[in-house]
Amino acid sequence: MSFSAEIKAELCELSMDNEDTARAELYGFLLFCKSFKNDNIIFSTENADSARRFCLLLARCCKIIAQVKYTSTNKKSGAMLYTSSVVYKNDVSKVFDYVMHNPDDISLRINKALIDSAEAKCAFLRGVFLCTGTVSNPEREYHLEFSSPYKNVVNDLCNLISSVSEEISDIKIIPRTLIRKGNYIVYFKDKDAIAEILAIMGASKANMVFIQKTIEKDIINRTTRITNSEIANSNKTAKAAAVQLEAIKKLKTSGKFNSLSDELKELAILRYENPEMSLRELGESLNPKISRSGVNHRLNKIVEMSKYE
Repeated sequence: MSFSAEIKAELCELSMDNEDTARAELYGFLLFCKSFKNDNIIFSTENADSARRFCLLLARCCKIIAQVKYTSTNKKSGAMLYTSSVVYKNDVSKVFDYVMHNPDDISLRINKALIDSAEAKCAFLRGVFLCTGTVSNPEREYHLEFSSPYKNVVNDLCNLISSVSEEISDIKIIPRTLIRKGNYIVYFKDKDAIAEILAIMGASKANMVFIQKTIEKDIINRTTRITNSEIANSNKTAKAAAVQLEAIKKLKTSGKFNSLSDELKELAILRYENPEMSLRELGESLNPKISRSGVNHRLNKIVEMSKYE
């Protein structure tokens, strides 16, 4: 089961006892479903839990039994496409009246009067997600999105998400948008924003799992960066040491080694006997001790002197 499916399964277990939140959740489904028109209402999904939830909300809120069909998607996963429809004109009119929409309106907009409380806004967002939302597995990437072919509805959704996040948690979430294959996409890449939206919708378990996964991922990434940095530094140290050792050998071969000053000679011997030591370790091994930069300065002198040999 995908991470999105797990979230939807959790959301579909939430109570529908409250009239206002049940209506708001159904409203989220309706505005983002395949067809919300004066002659039919159609919701299609590959998620069985969402399809069942939509039918239950219609029955609970409008006393309507939706027609349900399911067909194979012919995908390798064996997924089925569930289609829930309201086709009778009287039933369609009843739904439009229930959510206070005029079926003859050309442009769909979110009716703010229907979701005027924070609880209703959260329920509405839950319905939108169950209808059209997806979340990537946080182990791979951070991505949550909603989609709709209606620009005004998407703009209203962006404003709703920003307002309800600020209202509930004092953190204003700013959605991003794009157009993909004729649909308007509302998406989020920030892990904190995604975690907040999961909490707003009521997916508390998924929120905890998501946060845990992001923490684990951050630790792994941080460890990898540190390890890569240490390897890079080790390689750099090894290359520098090889140059220094070659310089010392050249000075010994030419007989110029003994002409080095005592401080350079002491360091040259120490480096020659300890090629794996870092500059800091070399400096701490001298008597008296000197800084890393001091060691580097003296070794550079030795390398420069060997160039004339």
